[in-house]
Amino acid sequence: MLHHIYPEQRRVYVENVYKLLNPGGKYLSVCFSEKDPEFGGISKYRVTGLGTVLYFSSEGELRDLFEPFFNIEELKTIVIRGKPKSHFANYAFMERRSRAHLWNKRRDLRVPSPLGAGSNQKKKGEKRLRVHNDKDDLAYFRKRK
Repeated sequence: MLHHIYPEQRRVYVENVYKLLNPGGKYLSVCFSEKDPEFGGISKYRVTGLGTVLYFSSEGELRDLFEPFFNIEELKTIVIRGKPKSHFANYAFMERRSRAHLWNKRRDLRVPSPLGAGSNQKKKGEKRLRVHNDKDDLAYFRKRK
């Protein structure tokens, strides 16, 4: 399905998948690979015979997209048999990371949270959010809505 979502919208898609899964939940993504020669075969954006525009990804793009939120257990290019031709696809099988992992990673790297919580620098008069553990995830995301 990811090949139907353009790069500028993918981060939001991955964040939503992350929010819907429990910590340790598994996720499988299969999308067209940039190695696939079909539909014009040279650019990232390609038009199907039906006129649908698809985005063809590399394994590196998917790793960069999913790694902040998921432990990637397997990422590879596979061949999907089809009629009349087969296609190359990216296969990514992963496990959802805990919310605490995201906060710890952000603190270690001194970068903004992958979930957009803002800067790691405390501003004058600003209250610090506590680090959430896995049990707090559901309550935390319910409050954000």
